[in-house]
Amino acid sequence: MVKDIKFLKEDIEQKLKNIMFDTQREILQNTPVDSGRLRQSIKLEDKKDGILISSNIPYALYLEVGTGIFGPKKQRITPKTKKALAWGKDLGTSEKTGAVKKEFVRTSVAGIKPRYFFFNGSKYLENRLKNIDKNK
Repeated sequence: MVKDIKFLKEDIEQKLKNIMFDTQREILQNTPVDSGRLRQSIKLEDKKDGILISSNIPYALYLEVGTGIFGPKKQRITPKTKKALAWGKDLGTSEKTGAVKKEFVRTSVAGIKPRYFFFNGSKYLENRLKNIDKNK
């Protein structure tokens, strides 16, 4: 009887490890990639009160929930202290003002659509845990 309980416990622990591994793979496959830094930062941790899915990269939240008209505020992104937003490659310096010229200059931008890679990963995890007795 004790042997059976020990085997059952080991079986459940192995199933949980497999589910966590599969969940992390699922999240990583759906994570947007530029430099790979975000993917490398994603961690799954088994905590006493649940499983924590996290990243220490500040922009992960913006990719997850979106920005601008696609994000929580549902408004275009506009500059707070300047006349325009500027980003991209440096194209030299203005002879007139001495300001650095940028590749892109806009008075506002729509933002980025949400990717929901964490949310979808947590749903994947939830599904797998509900069906743990069917997992191999």
